[in-house]
Amino acid sequence: MNAATTTPTEELLTTVSASRLNLWLQCRLKFFFRYVLKLEKPKTAALHVGTTVHSVLQAWNMARWRKEPFQIATMREVFDSGWKEQDGVDWEGEETKQQAQAWAMLETFFTETSIRANEQPEAVEVPVEADLSKHGLPVLRG
Repeated sequence: MNAATTTPTEELLTTVSASRLNLWLQCRLKFFFRYVLKLEKPKTAALHVGTTVHSVLQAWNMARWRKEPFQIATMREVFDSGWKEQDGVDWEGEETKQQAQAWAMLETFFTETSIRANEQPEAVEVPVEADLSKHGLPVLRG
């Protein structure tokens, strides 16, 4: 069955994630709105800034974990790429200011952090997946 003919319920039965389970436990109605009706709320400016900053810090930690040399230009590319991925954010005329502040914060972090450049993190957020079909369960993603 392809994605075009899959119902939301069938899709939910094929994959389980911690975030879905958490939402189910918090509020079943919210779960229904998000995963069954697939209603999306507009992305706020603060959420977009946070997501972009998070993606840069994740890339920085991943590079440290892989023992790759730090390049601020590379982190700026990650930032610019993440910044472009905005759908319907209402900036209220503040996008340029918010973008400059977010990058300045990251730049300050990179120059002022007490974390040594050769200090390897123990782990970095990476996707994991387990096919539990042989146990009669859906794919688990985290």
